[in-house]
Amino acid sequence: LKLRTSAEGDTLPPVIIEGPQVISRDVLAIVRFVTDVDTRATVLFGTSGGTYGTADEFEVPDRTADGSLRLSQEHTITISGLEAGASYEYGIIVESTNGRTASFEPSQAAGKRSGALQPPGGAGAFTTNNQPDTQLPVILAGPTIASKTHETAIIEWVTDEPANADVRIAAVSVVNFI
Repeated sequence: LKLRTSAEGDTLPPVIIEGPQVISRDVLAIVRFVTDVDTRATVLFGTSGGTYGTADEFEVPDRTADGSLRLSQEHTITISGLEAGASYEYGIIVESTNGRTASFEPSQAAGKRSGALQPPGGAGAFTTNNQPDTQLPVILAGPTIASKTHETAIIEWVTDEPANADVRIAAVSVVNFI
């Protein structure tokens, strides 16, 4: 087999290829999207007609558990501390490993609006619910064993909202019959 690589590196800015999708509750929203290359991502948000686009808008970067910026194609960013029943606008900034940055603002977005008013392209608006969230979190992916040793195991899963959890593991006996 032969393989030929490009003599030139990737010089294009990153592109959002899936989403964004916003799941909003009474005081939080989860923004999910996928980029065409590994990126570091940040969501900028503020109230519609108020703080969005001003020095008072908020910024939430996609971080790992240890606090460093996540480098990934798949991003899930949770925005908390929102006001119930309020309208918000958001934009997304992504930076790829080649140093190229792309920003997506609501005024740049075009296309069919649906659901939480997320047009294709990476920006939009959403309104939080006036009713408090009384539903239990739903597991969207997993659980899976991320790593294990003879003494420990790291179990991961994804829920539709931030949640606290306990994992209980029961001892299992393995019996081999001959």
